[in-house]
Amino acid sequence: MFRSILWKGGLIGLVAVCCIGLIVVNGNSHGPKSLPVTENALLADSRVPLQARSILERACGDCHSDNTVSPWYADVPPVSWQIHSDVARGRATMNLSKWSEYSDGKRRGFMMAILAATKARAMPPPMYVWMHGNAKLSAADLKELEKWALAETRLRSQNGKGSSR
Repeated sequence: MFRSILWKGGLIGLVAVCCIGLIVVNGNSHGPKSLPVTENALLADSRVPLQARSILERACGDCHSDNTVSPWYADVPPVSWQIHSDVARGRATMNLSKWSEYSDGKRRGFMMAILAATKARAMPPPMYVWMHGNAKLSAADLKELEKWALAETRLRSQNGKGSSR
């Protein structure tokens, strides 16, 4: 009797997962099937050194740019709902593809926020790093980001207001 109930419960669960999958495939999920991807250069029109730019692309680009590369499981519900929500929130918070559209003050704030969040290991989030090992920031990566932030700060203080363009 218990085996029969367990078997029926498993079958119902399997059917439910398949139905959820069909909803996503047909585009009727709680969000878009996939977020739009463009080939906008990250940090366009900026003076971010190539090494720091490379670190930001590798560790931040999937959530904080228009150049998101979605893994295979990004279309598997309910994980897909969380991923799409996280990416949309990341882009809304700061979009490195739109760097040239931000004011100097906003870029300065983002630069300091990047430095603080990476040093505190709040970004990239541990769960993301667990699934995307290449996003893990080494001590050398952190030093490179700090070097960029300090150089920008010095440039701004020398020029009175400075510019990261």
